[in-house]
Amino acid sequence: MTDQRELSEQDICTQYVLPALLKSGWDVSKQVREQVYFTDGKFF
Repeated sequence: MTDQRELSEQDICTQYVLPALLKSGWDVSKQVREQVYFTDGKFF
């Protein structure tokens, strides 16, 4: 088993969060967005 402290945020989502959402009945194609950026990252 992998030490969870060594996993990236994306690894955690892929291995734990996404399967939990699927198991609970979420429609991933309609209800989940991954890594959506709405700005160019600059802070004013």
